[in-house]
Amino acid sequence: MLRAAQRKWARHPAAGWHLRYAQGKGEQLPFPPESFDAATIGFALRNVSDLGQTFGELHRVAKPGGRLALLEFGRPRNPLMKLGHWLWLTFALPVLGLLTTGRLWPFLYLRRSILGFLAPEEVVRLLQSAGFSEARAAALSGGVVTLYSAVKGY
Repeated sequence: MLRAAQRKWARHPAAGWHLRYAQGKGEQLPFPPESFDAATIGFALRNVSDLGQTFGELHRVAKPGGRLALLEFGRPRNPLMKLGHWLWLTFALPVLGLLTTGRLWPFLYLRRSILGFLAPEEVVRLLQSAGFSEARAAALSGGVVTLYSAVKGY
């Protein structure tokens, strides 16, 4: 994915001075303390081995006043949405995935990782434990997706 991003952005005029690429683990970010004004993660929190440590690293590399915006799949709370979501993840998504890619396991993993992920309240608690303030979770699309936000205090 990193190589694909490098190829894609190499054609952009600002790429030479604006973008720097780095590969690392969320639990050990390869950046000095207080390096970033903001950090985002999209649909990857479920794949981190130690979420608390990752949030600690994000806190370490954020400047005072730095903001986080973390987007992750969620689980709807409304009973009807919850049932529809479960049916989608359990039956429709694996079948569509198999038909379009010829592979089943990525879609079974996706289902397992979504249904096994922490509740939004627990993610907010971990953000607070890492030192972030104004940590909150906002359900989007009926709870199918959750936007977590937080700020590193001054």
